[in-house]
Amino acid sequence: PTFALLYVLFVGLFLIVRSLFWVVPLSEHEQAVNADIRKNPSLVSGRRSPLLAGYLEVTERVRSGYHKAVGEKWFRALLVVSFVAIGLGHGVAAVTSFVTQGRSAGPVDNLYLSSTLISGLFILAGIIRLGFSRLQALRLFRVGILVSLSITQIFLFYANELAALGGLTVDLVTWAALNTMIRLEGPGQED
Repeated sequence: PTFALLYVLFVGLFLIVRSLFWVVPLSEHEQAVNADIRKNPSLVSGRRSPLLAGYLEVTERVRSGYHKAVGEKWFRALLVVSFVAIGLGHGVAAVTSFVTQGRSAGPVDNLYLSSTLISGLFILAGIIRLGFSRLQALRLFRVGILVSLSITQIFLFYANELAALGGLTVDLVTWAALNTMIRLEGPGQED
């Protein structure tokens, strides 16, 4: 189970690094400087920081594009279809694995199926909540994807080794997109 062990190590290192940001948050001064830079692109224009100026331009385009798309009728349908597809993909993979194991399914298979079910329940809750609050739905989707990333993927790497990279890629891209959408929903919404 080399790939599963490496993935557990990767998730552990990620959580350790991430916890450092929870333990040592940015000071008020650092937050104010970041806000000034984001609000005033002229502070970063010129030869000194073309990468930062480019970053700010791209983030502004993403922000305006997101807010424009949110107002369209197709946006909610796209979210629902995307997360139904992700949930079904995870569910079909888990059920297929469970059925092929048959009576020889052990505790690892049961844990894999359980984590997939938990992830799917969060995604289903997000789909239901989407009619009431987009932000809450996005947060539920993100929890479902985090369950998949932190638990389900371990079992996938244990069972399928490198074949699990496709699902990992989809989950990581989805998680990044959800974090961006939550951040763009309004000030103070990021994790």
